[in-house]
Amino acid sequence: MRLLLFLPFSFSLIAGPVFADLNAAGAAARCKNVLELETVSDTKGLIDAGWCAGFAQAVAIYERRQCAGPIPPAEALAQAFVNWTSANPQYWDIPPSEGMAAAFLVFPCKN
Repeated sequence: MRLLLFLPFSFSLIAGPVFADLNAAGAAARCKNVLELETVSDTKGLIDAGWCAGFAQAVAIYERRQCAGPIPPAEALAQAFVNWTSANPQYWDIPPSEGMAAAFLVFPCKN
């Protein structure tokens, strides 16, 4: 039990500085690697794609916690977020979680 309580804290200590300066525009750049995964050959691109897929899934799960039905696949979430950031440059400086929450409104709840 103590280990489970410590894991999120330890992750925030390690990953916090890495993602602290990330905004919606930076996150969208990372998410493009999910959409182009077949052509990504460098380690950074693969890490970015993994980060985006995991982060997008976490935001979608949180935002859709009252929804019935499955969470959309990572590729669909990444595409929705990239499309939203392209259409809304005025919001490029907001946190990526807020941008993703707005972008994921294209996936309505089916209750």
